[in-house]
Amino acid sequence: MFVQVRAEHSYGVHRITQELKQKGIDSELGKQVLAEADIDCFELAIDCFNRKYRRLYDPQLIKAHEKCLRSMAARGFSFEKIYHAIAAPAADYY
Repeated sequence: MFVQVRAEHSYGVHRITQELKQKGIDSELGKQVLAEADIDCFELAIDCFNRKYRRLYDPQLIKAHEKCLRSMAARGFSFEKIYHAIAAPAADYY
């Protein structure tokens, strides 16, 4: 339940894992819970990027690019997933 709610709030697997550790959940149990939650990390990263950063993102502006990378990394997404989300075509979220 906790994992699913955090994923719905656009948090990545790394962030959810850290929050489980902070709550005292064993890392092996945390991995098992994440596996059972069946979260598509790439789709989650695309959804987060489209909803929160697509309008602000300009690949020509280095500051905007770096801000987007930092923000999504802080939300628990790996750089592989962030770059995948940036490269994905824009969806109509506005």
